[in-house]
Amino acid sequence: ALCCSGISIPSTSYHVGTKGSLGGTGKGAGRSLPGGRAAAATHRNDLAFSGLPLPLSARLVHHQGAAAVGRSQPARLRIGGVERRGRARLQGARDVRAAMQPLGQKDSLPMEAVAEGLQTGQIQDAETLSQLINKVTLPKHPRARFGELPNGLAYCILPNAAPAGRFECHLEVCAGSADELVSQQGMAHMCEHVSYMGSKKRERLFGTSSQTNAQTDFHHTVYWASCPTYRPSSGVPMLPLALDALCDVMEAKFEPSRVEKERSAILSEAAMVNTIDYRVEVQLLSALHEENRLKKRFPIGKVEQIKSWSNQEVKAYHAAHYRPNNAHLYVIGDIDTDEAEVLIQKTFSHLESRDPPVYPPEEEMVIPNLKNDNRFLPPVSHEWLGTRSHGTDKPRVHIFQHELMQSFSAHIFAKVPVEPIRTLADYREAMIRRIVVVALQIRLNVHARGKPIVMVEFSHLDSPREGCAVCALDLVVESDDWQNGLSIAVREFKRMTEHGISQMELQRCLSALLSDSEQLAAQGDRMTNQDQLQYLMENVACDHTFMDAMQTHQATQLVTAGLTVEEVNGVAAELCRHIAYFGKEGEPMPSSVVACAPSGVDVTADAVVRALEDAAAQDVAASEETVVPPTLVPADKLASMVAERKPSLSDADDTGGMGVVCKKLDNGVKVNYRTCQSESQRAHLRVTVPCGRAAEKGFAEGSMAVGARAMQDGGAMLGWTREQVELFCVDHLVVAEIACNEEFLFLEFVFPTNKVSNEPDDVSGMEGVFQVVHGLIADFKWEEDALERAKQAFVQTHEQVSKSLEAAAAEHLLDGMCGGDARYLSIPGEKVEALTLDQVRSAVTSRLTTDNIELSVSGDFDPSELERLVTSYIGTIPATSRGGDRAPESIPGPLPGAVRDLFLRVPDSDERAVAYVAGTAPNRWGFLASGEQALDTQPLKAPNPAKRLL
Repeated sequence: ALCCSGISIPSTSYHVGTKGSLGGTGKGAGRSLPGGRAAAATHRNDLAFSGLPLPLSARLVHHQGAAAVGRSQPARLRIGGVERRGRARLQGARDVRAAMQPLGQKDSLPMEAVAEGLQTGQIQDAETLSQLINKVTLPKHPRARFGELPNGLAYCILPNAAPAGRFECHLEVCAGSADELVSQQGMAHMCEHVSYMGSKKRERLFGTSSQTNAQTDFHHTVYWASCPTYRPSSGVPMLPLALDALCDVMEAKFEPSRVEKERSAILSEAAMVNTIDYRVEVQLLSALHEENRLKKRFPIGKVEQIKSWSNQEVKAYHAAHYRPNNAHLYVIGDIDTDEAEVLIQKTFSHLESRDPPVYPPEEEMVIPNLKNDNRFLPPVSHEWLGTRSHGTDKPRVHIFQHELMQSFSAHIFAKVPVEPIRTLADYREAMIRRIVVVALQIRLNVHARGKPIVMVEFSHLDSPREGCAVCALDLVVESDDWQNGLSIAVREFKRMTEHGISQMELQRCLSALLSDSEQLAAQGDRMTNQDQLQYLMENVACDHTFMDAMQTHQATQLVTAGLTVEEVNGVAAELCRHIAYFGKEGEPMPSSVVACAPSGVDVTADAVVRALEDAAAQDVAASEETVVPPTLVPADKLASMVAERKPSLSDADDTGGMGVVCKKLDNGVKVNYRTCQSESQRAHLRVTVPCGRAAEKGFAEGSMAVGARAMQDGGAMLGWTREQVELFCVDHLVVAEIACNEEFLFLEFVFPTNKVSNEPDDVSGMEGVFQVVHGLIADFKWEEDALERAKQAFVQTHEQVSKSLEAAAAEHLLDGMCGGDARYLSIPGEKVEALTLDQVRSAVTSRLTTDNIELSVSGDFDPSELERLVTSYIGTIPATSRGGDRAPESIPGPLPGAVRDLFLRVPDSDERAVAYVAGTAPNRWGFLASGEQALDTQPLKAPNPAKRLL
């Protein structure tokens, strides 16, 4: 997707475990999939999973884990806190049908009626519930107002409270690069630039704390304005100005000077967009859509055409597509619905409706196509999964190799139609698919240990931009063992197809879904405007029913009540068989298979087919199951620790200000906390340790950074294995990251503050986090295999720097500015490989002392409960001291006589250029490298808690 102010490539950047459990891989080493296929929602694919507004897929996909057992529970029917266990308590089918006859006789039912029937006990068996679900039409968001002007302009208005005092307007023109003629490739993007960047009415928003931009994709061009509800200087309402700016897009003036200015900007973008990730993206999408025009209609277009268009040609494209009956307006935020509707009518009603363009025969526009039925989709047709089969057709395998590639990646795609979610039965089917994807992802991540699989991700996402839902397996493997990596992944798909998931796996996913759903319902309209808008726009494009958080939670409760393993495994078998039975005669063939590799790697299409067929032909057994503890620290052990240590928490010398409470444990750990309601039942905890790579002086080069990554890739603690701790985090929705930058070592956690399950032995998400923090500091097991994975990640990162124009230039610049100090540069591979477990452990633990740790928590929690957990779990860590000089490290300046103008060449098949201008600056607290203050500032009335880190 291309935007006015730059380039926004909608490829998913896969940082496995970046915000995952301890066994994940952190973003500290920058491991990412080179050129992942674009996700369904360009910026918010974590909030939309086939129409489900739950971020679970983003949270659990990055967790590591295996199928688990040990606390398996019977199936439940649960609604609104009412829980009915097992089938032993269910009445006979005859009695149930009699009790439900008033509901059962109706052709359609409101969702509330079914929920009430379950709460009151009228519905007591899964069969009856399933029958009733088929009759329920999903309710629409009660505060969303949909409408259409007489000229065909559709609109949606949604009041939203977060953030207060701001709103967003998005105008979606349903024309993108897929609508271009052969001679217009890139014109949708050109039209976007000229229409908005040249708008005088848009300029009236400048200086009002507003942001504006636009972006072009296959299926649409979107213009947006994010504004304060009232102009800060005068209190004048801003909505009329924002709507005027968007309406001006529909009546754009194509002045020659503006067209030439934007032509130059777009040609510059065309050069800069051509990174290796973008080139991989092009290869993946071209292979996936080999049978339609998406493969040759990328938004950036063709440079030779962009240079040649006249004003009149660009204006003609605008006239053909910028019609009110081809546009949709979204207004969301702190606004009055009635006032907004009146303003929309006043601003846009004068626009005249026009007929759509007629494509000449030579354009080979397939009729009918998806856009004929849904204007939000591109004008293409697809070959769906099942159209081609083994034994009849030849597999579509595409190989892409380039000198700038660092690793081998494989991608297996299947295209299926987008299925509108309008009924509770539709929602149930989507939810089951989601459970399968999450359960399989947890299994796959067990293998993402670096040898041979570096990263693996499985997804099933609606993609309006492509006009289909895409089921994708993406994995990065070692280049010299790619066949084995493919084989491991395929066997997991076959295992899921033939053996399905266990009862415990199902229970884990259901608990997580319900917990996430409950938290979003509690949050209500405090989801940000951007989050709400992305979810709304995808629902409209896919023809899903748009519900509010409370309605979604109720729907989730209903469809998960009584869900059986057999139902889930039936869907799993269908979802996975195009990979599980690759090569078997009569089985559906993937839409495409793509392998991307560095130049020199021995890989051919036939070799990829053989590797997939050989793996699919192997027999697989059911997954081994792991016992997952309900708590990492048993209650009796905790009581013993507290009795022995007698920890205490007292007020700190510093006062926080701004609602921050500052405390200090008697072992020296500093504690800051602040309650915040922005996310209901969730909190963020950060353990900050002043050190970072700057503290590597006196230690082996790279030891701090690699040591932090080894902790992230490990996880064994407190007598539990890494797998057990990882699954404990999965069960309690604990998202963790351990990272190291130049200044600090961070242990970061995002977690629910309540209990995820109703099991009496389970601890809350917040208590689970404090148990993990206790284990990391007091009883962490350093493992050789975790260090090896960390090393591999940093070696790959260093190689990426050398092959990326932008990264190599920045590294070269930093090298000159810091006098060649290795602590501020990427770590050479030979230095990484030389590190030992003792070296990284010594470096990290030398700074991970109780008198050098600051723990900060912000979120929706009970302060008294937080203080109890802090005292019990952090206060019982034995006191340790860092000792030595505590003066903060300064970044060295350039060496005397250093060259001020630096030049570097990175070889590439497509030459590009980048320029950086940089200089020294004060640190975040205003100090120069010499120790002098940069500004003569007044002392703060309330000392900044962060200052204590100095």
